[in-house]
Amino acid sequence: RNSLSAEVNDLRSQLTVANDHLLTMQQNQRAQQHEDEVNKQRVGALITYFEGMLTQEVADSNATITSVYEKMKGFRTRMLSELQREKRHASSLQERLDSLKNITNDHQRLLEETNQLRKRLTTEEAKAQSIQTRLDDTSSQLSGCQLKLKETEIRLRSMEENSNEAAASLQQNSIDMER
Repeated sequence: RNSLSAEVNDLRSQLTVANDHLLTMQQNQRAQQHEDEVNKQRVGALITYFEGMLTQEVADSNATITSVYEKMKGFRTRMLSELQREKRHASSLQERLDSLKNITNDHQRLLEETNQLRKRLTTEEAKAQSIQTRLDDTSSQLSGCQLKLKETEIRLRSMEENSNEAAASLQQNSIDMER
């Protein structure tokens, strides 16, 4: 009977130790689940933050590009109008020069006016050339803006891929933790 009593006491103490071990494991599991939930919330917040940041970056880039494009388009239109006006003016001066050549009454006056008109024509052509140069510069600036847009799109794609990789890694870690 004493040996049975001792065996029962031994089994009770083993049961108490096993029960304590089970409670410790349950507490550890609850703590791990809580930590996993906190990590999931952090990951969700980070993903939301990065998505917002990417969306804002895209919106800002698009707004800037649209603004620059519209300004360049307006500038180009103005320059083309001015160039056309200068060409019409140069054409008008050329017609006047041609008509003066046909007048033979006052040869000296014709020569003086011809010289004056040639000077004005040269000035107008220089203005037209200057406008053409500015138009070429504007086209170059527009090309630079397009390159910056492409670079921004590449950076945004890279940031999005990094965000997706981080989310996948955190999800895999969460799955590994659950196992």
